[in-house]
Amino acid sequence: MTKKEKLATEYLRLRKEFDGCDFKPNLTNNQMSYLTKEFKVWQLEDKIEAVKSAINQRNIRLKKN
Repeated sequence: MTKKEKLATEYLRLRKEFDGCDFKPNLTNNQMSYLTKEFKVWQLEDKIEAVKSAINQRNIRLKKN
């Protein structure tokens, strides 16, 4: 597995966690082939960090309520 494939897999795992039952695997943006073709390694790393941040912010918000 290439580094891009590993990053795309991690990104999709995090998106599934964030979106929950709203995750749509059939959307082009949620397909590994699209992610590895259209994005560079640094872009995938940025996307992963953005989703991690969103998950953390959501968890903080939920703990306050």
